[in-house]
Amino acid sequence: SFPTFAILDPDNIGTDLIYEPFNMGSSLTPASTPGEWARTTFDMNRGNSNIGELLNKGVPTAIAYEASVLAFPAGSTETGFITDQDSIRVTVEAEAPLAFQLGDTEFSQDIELDVEMIDLIKNGTLLLTTENGIPLELDLQVYLLDGKDAVMDSLFASEQPILAGALVDAEGYATAEGEERIEIPFTEALLDNIDAASGMRISATVSSTQNGSQTVRLTENQALSFRLGIKTN
Repeated sequence: SFPTFAILDPDNIGTDLIYEPFNMGSSLTPASTPGEWARTTFDMNRGNSNIGELLNKGVPTAIAYEASVLAFPAGSTETGFITDQDSIRVTVEAEAPLAFQLGDTEFSQDIELDVEMIDLIKNGTLLLTTENGIPLELDLQVYLLDGKDAVMDSLFASEQPILAGALVDAEGYATAEGEERIEIPFTEALLDNIDAASGMRISATVSSTQNGSQTVRLTENQALSFRLGIKTN
């Protein structure tokens, strides 16, 4: 028969794990040859079980399970085999998304600047489009520095939103990509300052979606894509 599982909390109190495929009559794959193993995998997630509800109660200390085996279940007409070397193994693997809140965390980095052929561009516009499946927002400012690391100019009048965080549901899972499209005009004066600058300071502010007001979760299937282009006049 199908195993029953219970999650034990720090007080050693067990709560039954409800898993839909067991209720729908899923079966274990039998071994077809003596000495060989047959593997059956069950994927328990928040969509087909109450595991999310159980884990929200606290970090579990153990998983308890119980099962019985029928050699010839009712209605079976096949001839099977059982030897004194046969056994059943149960292995549990858990994948837990990273959950956190992040509000207005600032980063800054100075880098050297070596721009070639900048004098060939008189003016233009930098076009940046981002599609962000990660529930993180990013605002950016770029300062141009002279030889003494003093600020000469900046790319934007104020910090510019570069990444719009992915939209999330009430549990913090991403449901839709955040999209952002910005146009950065390059005037002749700004291009002259870029040509004269010896370095730049990149200042960024990172928050989780909704300005860090909600817990968000990072999963392996989230991704970020961007398109970058230059329009010259």
